[in-house]
Amino acid sequence: MAKIYRQDCKNCKKKFKTYYGKFCSNSCYWASLRGKFAIDKIKDISGKRFGRLVVLERTKNKRGSVYCWLCKCDCGKKLEISGRDLRVGKRNFRHGGAKTRLYRIFNGMKQRCFNKNNHKYGVYGGRGILVCKEWLDFKNFRDWALKNGYGENLSIDRIDNDGNYKSDNCRWIPLEKQAKNKTSNILFSFKGKTKDLADWAREFNISPSLLSYYRRIGKPLEDVFNKYSKNIL
Repeated sequence: MAKIYRQDCKNCKKKFKTYYGKFCSNSCYWASLRGKFAIDKIKDISGKRFGRLVVLERTKNKRGSVYCWLCKCDCGKKLEISGRDLRVGKRNFRHGGAKTRLYRIFNGMKQRCFNKNNHKYGVYGGRGILVCKEWLDFKNFRDWALKNGYGENLSIDRIDNDGNYKSDNCRWIPLEKQAKNKTSNILFSFKGKTKDLADWAREFNISPSLLSYYRRIGKPLEDVFNKYSKNIL
């Protein structure tokens, strides 16, 4: 019977038990023949950018037979990702700030402008309102927001209602003020009184956005006010 002994693989340098041969596996054998897959000939991609990620260095960790690279996202987060995933674009990970209110505002803004299945697309993207190219990156949007007075009680507002989401057309305003901006130009008479919808909403304790919704679907506001006026008598 042949003697079993340990030796270093000629390709990956890993020690292995063998009766004969110089490689620990067929893949290492073929890799040594192809040369371009040999470990000492792996292409160095340090410093290169893939989307939001910049490659810092190669790590010792592997996913299967593929080495991983330490990358840094534009948001500051570091992570390991395989070279294969970098090349083919599979770079999904939980982005920095994804659980924050500011990120929800950022995502909602894009959904309204680009997602045709979003219920508000018709009054945003459907009217040609877009998010500027710079703000498609959350880091750029977050930097602008924090430098321009963002607060948890504020909402993003477009100065020109027909303009795009961009730095020179947006500001942060209180939620109540934004709601009034959307309804203050609409006057409605009810039982001899004429007020804008924001004031009617306040009087009947109705959400301004709910009144706007009723108008969009064509429901008579007089019927709505009659219903809610009974609740405050």
